[in-house]
Amino acid sequence: MTALTYYDDFTKEERSALRKMDAAMKTLSNRHWFFAASGTMCIMRKGDDDNRVVNTNGGMNNDYVAAIMGSGCDIDGGDW
Repeated sequence: MTALTYYDDFTKEERSALRKMDAAMKTLSNRHWFFAASGTMCIMRKGDDDNRVVNTNGGMNNDYVAAIMGSGCDIDGGDW
């Protein structure tokens, strides 16, 4: 698994899920980027120039949301 793990008490099922998430993110990141906010994980399309598209205020451009997942999961998009 290439996911960076900080502790080693994941169950076998959790490790499998991490491997699948890591593989999916690598596949998707060719044409997409990931944005966590408001308790969801957004899969965002990149623009024609292969970069993130933001609105005039510098925030995420909702027109480029490709998928939203994780609703109801404990997700935080804040900085450390």
